[in-house]
Amino acid sequence: MFQFHNHRKQKGFTLIELLVVISIIGLLSTVVLASLNTAREKARDAQRIANIKEMQKALTFFYDKYGYYPGNDGSGNLTDPYYAMASAIVSGVVYIDGVVDGSPAIGRWKKLENYLLPFIPSLPRDNIGGSQVNYRYNYKYNRAQNDYGLSVILENSNSVSQNDGGYFSNKFEVGGLPTYCKNKYPSGSNGDWSIWNQTAACAGDVPPS
Repeated sequence: MFQFHNHRKQKGFTLIELLVVISIIGLLSTVVLASLNTAREKARDAQRIANIKEMQKALTFFYDKYGYYPGNDGSGNLTDPYYAMASAIVSGVVYIDGVVDGSPAIGRWKKLENYLLPFIPSLPRDNIGGSQVNYRYNYKYNRAQNDYGLSVILENSNSVSQNDGGYFSNKFEVGGLPTYCKNKYPSGSNGDWSIWNQTAACAGDVPPS
């Protein structure tokens, strides 16, 4: 009695099919990685915004107690830290906690932290890729307006930074100065309140040289 066996040839993947699968996996990995990076950036920006709000509360508590903001010596005279950054660049070198009068020295950001210490444990400092320059915090007090501006650069401009009433779309800004300068100079660079200047509240207030 004869038995017939159906021997089917086992078919494997062709090179083209393997390349297609690898390409699909690579594409999916790219999409997932991009989404993960975006989520991380949003999380960091959310933390920066929260940090600014905490600093804003500390400044309010400071004013309620003393009647003036850091940068005022209590008698109406301008003093450190009327302008402070979490980082600054001098001759291509990054100095954490900022610089004083353009030279490496005790940072004004640290001085601001000392002023606010009773109301906030510490001031925020960004550290992405070893540098705080791209996402730095900035504080400015103006004596004429007796008010301040406080901001942080975000990794991604969003509806919060675009609708905070300030000059910059890529910064989250609080305080009276951003609103004052935005209202005084609705368009153009004159509304920049964050310029380093002892007397001018906004860029448009700087006397022509």
